Amino acid sequence: MNKYLIALIMLLAFTTQLVRAAETAAPVDDVTNYIIREINIYRASLKLSAVQTNDETCNFAKIRAHEIATNFSHEGFHNRQKRGTLPYKHWTVTTENLAMTADYKQVETLWENSAGHAKNMRADTPYVCVIQYGKYFAYVGMKP
Repeated sequence: MNKYLIALIMLLAFTTQLVRAAETAAPVDDVTNYIIREINIYRASLKLSAVQTNDETCNFAKIRAHEIATNFSHEGFHNRQKRGTLPYKHWTVTTENLAMTADYKQVETLWENSAGHAKNMRADTPYVCVIQYGKYFAYVGMKP
């Protein structure tokens, strides 16, 4: 085989892997970054450590954001929790917050002003992600 053809095949295979990785990893966009920053400001005011996103929490938050657009409840999360089918390799603590609003800048404040949601933001879950789907927001937190 021609060395240029081999190089082209290798480049095509590598490009295909990159595209697949991009399709499976949930993007962390400006909205997610804004909400995570606000959550960390809230946590810092309470002398709690900052949270960070990871692929596991962002991918699951993306799934949940889509699910709550048709069924705005914690049912999907709680059912997975009970069955032990949360999509994490290993976890000891998990949390979920949901919100429905047209303004993403209100999401953290809505949760901060709700006892149960604020408790989840204070939880010992170092990995958190918030994903928006339309006017729906899903927060999932996880501690390995």
